[in-house]
Amino acid sequence: MNSSLRCFTTSNDGIARVLVNKVAIASAFNPDTEKSIGQREYTAIWDTGASMTAISGKVVSECDLKQIDVVQCSTAAGVVEKCPVYLVSLFLPNKVAFPQLRVSQANLKGADVLIGMDIINSGDFFITNFKGKTVFSFRYPSSCVVDFVKQPRFGIVQPPLQFNTQGRNDPCSCGSGKKYKYCHGKNSA
Repeated sequence: MNSSLRCFTTSNDGIARVLVNKVAIASAFNPDTEKSIGQREYTAIWDTGASMTAISGKVVSECDLKQIDVVQCSTAAGVVEKCPVYLVSLFLPNKVAFPQLRVSQANLKGADVLIGMDIINSGDFFITNFKGKTVFSFRYPSSCVVDFVKQPRFGIVQPPLQFNTQGRNDPCSCGSGKKYKYCHGKNSA
């Protein structure tokens, strides 16, 4: 396994309507020359509809972040607004780290961090709902292509659909001795 590969898994009993986990945020740092300081823990929601990761005003204030830019953001309601941009260090569970990540500030509900497609697209993101339990797993960087159709080892291969090929004048397959059209095919078109 690649030594730089990082991953984590979050499980929920029952079907999760929102993918949530704890993350840490700090001011951006250079991982080659510095260590991160002042990390604070926040609740994050994963959102495949968001193109960019976003943080709340609370995160900006508590982490004493300095604005570096402004971008135009579109909300789910279709409102376009100018949003401040910050450079942060984002720590996902199990030491999956993004030490210099551009994030926008947004009015968030239910969490202080919204993980967007900038993070999700940088790795492999899986969600399963097996036996009523939601499990989502993320690994960074992306390490292979997963295609459940082309690579059956990742899932159960469905047998091809079987169509009724019984002729209307053939004996019925139920064993009655009648022609199919007078037995189980009676109401068939």
